[in-house]
Amino acid sequence: MSAFEELIDAVVDEEVDRVSELISTCDNVNQTTDDDEWNLLHFALQGVVGGADASLVQLLISSGVDVEAADRLGWTPLHFAVRNGCSACVSALINAGASLNVVDSRGISPLHRLLVSNVQRLDLVRLLLEAGAKPDFGSKGTSARKYAEAVCSPEMESIRELFSHTE
Repeated sequence: MSAFEELIDAVVDEEVDRVSELISTCDNVNQTTDDDEWNLLHFALQGVVGGADASLVQLLISSGVDVEAADRLGWTPLHFAVRNGCSACVSALINAGASLNVVDSRGISPLHRLLVSNVQRLDLVRLLLEAGAKPDFGSKGTSARKYAEAVCSPEMESIRELFSHTE
């Protein structure tokens, strides 16, 4: 097993102390996998809804892991963080300078990803909007605002209300 594979295993297992130990000897903290082009943040944020360890994400960020890295589908760590609903992880990525208005290969921004996931949390929508996410940002004819307008649910009504206070 390579040192990078060992580091991935420690990240996936959320062994923060082990990750800290291994990352200090890692030649390239921004190495990605050959198949999915995931970096260590992608692995840390891949878990089940709400399952990401914010202290692990913060450790990876402070170790220089690229918060802007896009995988083969164009997903950045922020796309992963909003999908799993970890507000502390979303905040850490925003504070580290993660781009809010970036799209994946399907034209979906992190804000839009949040809405199409099963998370749809107003606190995360507010967090992204306050940090500068644009509801109309997207490509391929799609955006978070268009999605919110097309879906009828109490959650989307609240989200449309939040969007009405943006440009």
